[in-house]
This record gives sequence, structure tokens and C-alpha cells, in this order.
Amino acid sequence: MKSNANKNMKRFPRRAAALLSALLSLLPLAAAEPSATGESAIHAARSAESSLSVEADPAAPVDSTAPADSASPDGGAPWSEGAVTWTNPNGVPETLRYLLRAPAGAAEAEDLPLIVYLHGGSAKGDDLSLLTEGDGFPQYLADGRLGDVPAYVVMPQLSQQARGWAEAAGALSALLDQLCAELAIDPNAICLTGHSMGGTGCWAVAAAMPERFCCAVPLSGSIRISPENIAALSSLPVWAFVGDADDIVDPSASIRFVEALHAAGGDARVTVIPGADHFAVPQAYLNAEWDIVGWMLAQAQ
Repeated sequence: MKSNANKNMKRFPRRAAALLSALLSLLPLAAAEPSATGESAIHAARSAESSLSVEADPAAPVDSTAPADSASPDGGAPWSEGAVTWTNPNGVPETLRYLLRAPAGAAEAEDLPLIVYLHGGSAKGDDLSLLTEGDGFPQYLADGRLGDVPAYVVMPQLSQQARGWAEAAGALSALLDQLCAELAIDPNAICLTGHSMGGTGCWAVAAAMPERFCCAVPLSGSIRISPENIAALSSLPVWAFVGDADDIVDPSASIRFVEALHAAGGDARVTVIPGADHFAVPQAYLNAEWDIVGWMLAQAQ
């Protein structure tokens, strides 16, 4: 079986004042040193219009009411509901519910990748249909705009009382153990992504257990620069996305962390989307040039 160590070794070689402040904060970062591959850690998209363009019709209807009972438009298996029980640090059993989508042909496949999507704050609760109502990636996957995704996709749901994903790392670890034991999933090919609270959670969860993932793609997230976080993520391929018009989560948090991580030799980069506010950033999943899903699956090889 492949090991994360071996795989990681191969990957080394958003109101005017707010916008002005965000843009000014980017100026000293524009001169980021090139990596060993000749690419800068800071990638500015060409324009808000071109960078967020999509080939599929963005007004396509979204059926967000029946993810657990409807077949996947891209030919994958129907959505299924599940739950994992784990014991929190206080010794109290808790349950984490989730939606799972299997790719077409999963019954005959072996060692499939897994994409873990962490939702934003609006999807917290005990109604799994919320997962496909408020966030870009689940919507795009449910209505087929992402095309054929040859990987399992799991979308866990935090309770309304949960503060964020950082406190759910233990639950997510138990979820990964359960899915890898029950399904034909390659434990070394698990990709992590999320937006907003889920983007911040993507950073936190990846830093808490980087050995569980082959890559991380946080959108509109935040992470504190610390030696511990830098060390934890130095061997994990990371591609962050932020909008420079985001006045909900400061885009400079991800930008500066990626700069620090890149300077420490990490396989990290960030794409800054001009004119994109907090809620426009998820459209990056639909950008054919970036092909986020394709990039994640390439890291899972």
C-alpha cells in the first residue's frame, strides 16, 4: 500500500475601504519568491469576470430537497445517509451524521479516492438537506455541474451547537476510519476541502491530522501562523482560494499563511480572485482552468 510519506516526498520538488485595505495588504505579497518549480505561491486571477466564468449554465436548477434519495446526475450512485458514533475528549459518546455519494462503478472498483467536504455555518443542524442548499460544492455536485467525479464524496454535518470544525477532528477521524473499513477507499487518497467556516475548518483539521489527507483546498478560510501549523502542513499539498473583496473572512489570513508555508518549503499556493466577495468564492469549483476537483484527485494518485 502507498504511504503518505512516500507520496508527500514526491510533492516537495471582498465597500471601498474594505477593498482598498485588502488590496493594500496584498502589495507586499506580490513579490513572493518562486518555488523550486518556478511558480509563485501567490496566484492572482486575471479578472473577476474571467476567473469565475464557467462552461456550464450557472442558472441550472438545483434540486436540494432530495439528496438522500435521488440518483446522482453524473451517473454516480444515489446519495446515502450515514452516521458515525465517537467518544469526545470528555468521554461522552456523540454522533456525526453525513451524506455520502459513491461514484459510478464503485461496486467493482478498488482503492478509490475520497473527497471530504466541510460545510459553512449555514448548514449546521440536524437536517442533511441543508448541506446542498447553502454551499457551492454540494450544489454543483448534486446538480451534475462538476461532471463525473470518480471518487467517493462525504459531507459530514455539524450540530447547531458546534462552534466549528476544529473541535470535530476526532469525529472526522472516526468517520474516515469507518468509511475506509466499509468501502473500497484508499486511505492514502483522502482529499479535504471546504468553504467559509468549512474553509477555516479545512485548515484546522488538516493541521490537526495531516497524515490523514493527501491534499487540502480551503476556500475563504483562516489560519493562524504558528510554528506548529507550519510544521504540520509543510508536507501536505495545499491550494487555498480567497476573494479580495471578502469582508467576512479576511483574505490576508490565508495569503500570509501560504506565503509563510511556501517560504518554509511547503507545497502551497493561494489564488486571489479579484472582485470576489465571500459568497462568490465557491464558484471557483466550476472554473475549468483551475479544475479544483481534478487537482485534488491528481494528488490522490
